[in-house]
Amino acid sequence: RKALGDHPFTAASESNVASCLTELGRPAEALASFRGLLETSRKAWGEGHPRTAGAHNRLAACLRTCRTPAAAFHA
Repeated sequence: RKALGDHPFTAASESNVASCLTELGRPAEALASFRGLLETSRKAWGEGHPRTAGAHNRLAACLRTCRTPAAAFHA
């Protein structure tokens, strides 16, 4: 994020880190990366873009895994 800012490559990196943490059984740690992915997606593509919608979906899935689905409404 420091090097590229809110760039699509930053979003891809955040997505990869979050996915790896989730696959390692560490979804609570992945939440920060999923939240970063959503923030970067909003800035890079805008709220109405399909990639931003995908970021919302991935964050919601992680929150569901962490047993905090209600938090998805405030993301």
